[in-house]
Amino acid sequence: MHKEYDNIEISHEKLREGGLSEEQKQENREKSSRRVRCENAFAEVKRYRIVGDLYRNRVTDFDDRSMLIATGL
Repeated sequence: MHKEYDNIEISHEKLREGGLSEEQKQENREKSSRRVRCENAFAEVKRYRIVGDLYRNRVTDFDDRSMLIATGL
């Protein structure tokens, strides 16, 4: 996926022979803190079940409006 998309960041992995350098550990911490903020934002949106569950009504643009309302709250 990293080759297909430019905005994907993959954390450094520890090798069998040794650990990560301090620079790599710091980069992993920074990536982790950004990822946690995004995951928490998604969890807040999913708390309003209308955006997490399957919507079966056929009202035009209701799903877009409900997402805008949930993210605005």
